[in-house]
Amino acid sequence: KKSGTGTRHVGFWTELRLLFVRELINMKRNKKATAARFMLTIIMSSLIGAIFYDVGNKSNTSLAAFQGHFGAMIMIMMLSMFGTAMPSLLQFPEERPVFLREYSTNHYSVSSYFVSRLTMEAVVTLAQVLVQLLITYFLVGIQMSFFLFLGIVYTLAMSATASAVFLGSAVEDPKIATHFLPLLFVPQLLFAGFFIPTSLIPAWLR
Repeated sequence: KKSGTGTRHVGFWTELRLLFVRELINMKRNKKATAARFMLTIIMSSLIGAIFYDVGNKSNTSLAAFQGHFGAMIMIMMLSMFGTAMPSLLQFPEERPVFLREYSTNHYSVSSYFVSRLTMEAVVTLAQVLVQLLITYFLVGIQMSFFLFLGIVYTLAMSATASAVFLGSAVEDPKIATHFLPLLFVPQLLFAGFFIPTSLIPAWLR
């Protein structure tokens, strides 16, 4: 369709496709960051798997075994949050000048930009969580369907990623964005029941 100035604009799906292709190209160009992201996941997953090795196959009748089960789940969830949210939190402030310049010249809409970003993050996050669980699931001996556990961890990781994108878009400086990290993770830790049973948390906060 054409605007009043006679400039031809493409539709939403065309914008989305072109932006997604650009995200793929940027990821290929930035191979070191992508490799570091997955390498960190492999190292941390291996460490968690080694520390909590086979605790899932032990009876939870004792307090120590129960703490091991619960601790393993908390660490796996925390790794999925930290490993996926941090890159997303820092990326948008770095791309902010480019986004503002291209948006001001009507290259694309805000919705198509963020949908393409979140779609790319969804794909990368799925691959990252899959790598993490292929290591921790079998080493820890988690007694749950692999695909069900994958769905749970992936949902948590995407929630953290979406929150990180939201916080990252609210600031201009990547250094300032790092100060918002506690807003993402501290509430998750406080309400996880690890430090205090959820039954002891005031009802209006649950």
